[in-house]
Amino acid sequence: MLLIGSLAGLLGCSTPPVAPPVRVLLITGQNNHNWEETTPLIVESLNATERFEIESTEEIEAFPPERLGEFDVILSNWNLWKYRKDLPEKFNWSPELREDYVAFVKNGKGHVVLHAGSSTFFDWDDYQEICVATWTKGTHHGPQHEFEVRIDDAEHPVTKGLSNFRKWDELWEKVYVSSEGATVLTSNYASSEFKGDDVWEPSTFVSQFGKGRTAYTSLGHDAKAFESVEFRTLLARLVEWAATGDVTIPPPGE
Repeated sequence: MLLIGSLAGLLGCSTPPVAPPVRVLLITGQNNHNWEETTPLIVESLNATERFEIESTEEIEAFPPERLGEFDVILSNWNLWKYRKDLPEKFNWSPELREDYVAFVKNGKGHVVLHAGSSTFFDWDDYQEICVATWTKGTHHGPQHEFEVRIDDAEHPVTKGLSNFRKWDELWEKVYVSSEGATVLTSNYASSEFKGDDVWEPSTFVSQFGKGRTAYTSLGHDAKAFESVEFRTLLARLVEWAATGDVTIPPPGE
């Protein structure tokens, strides 16, 4: 074995270095959607790629701000929508957590939001910009159904090599884009058959906040939405790109 290894070294052959895992902080525990159902599916989707190391917190309001630096990307499946009119004191973020959360992204780390994960802190401008897009007055959806998801930017690292696909989900229309300069990666066809306007509605966005990469997708309402391998791949690629600026996760079937 030593001889073979030495010969390989002389010939310039070596095992390609393994990229370190992407460290993900998954925020969950509060949501007006069924986070207890979707959070394990998010973890399963990321773990299937063998690219991530995931830590979840169900109490982000109590998370030590100084620990944020241990991670490469924050993934949010969390909101305080049901408390929007009367927020209990226990859910308030400390000034230190707010400051360090913004600095985490601004200084070059990643941030990804899933479905309703941005539907909170509407009076906090930096948070909304980091989240890229959100539900707002005028945003709406019809009944859940199967629809087509179109790849709008075939050259972006997240969507390069991906094809249009069909999936079951809740199709949001008139999502408010809170980040200037956001790029649309996918759109969903909102048919009038399901109370849509017969138009393509943007659904996945990427942007930048300071030196950090940010992303949002309105897809991922419930467990059935995660039956799509294409969606799982899209989500994993969004997280990897936000963390590193690159994508190594192959398209489905490769």
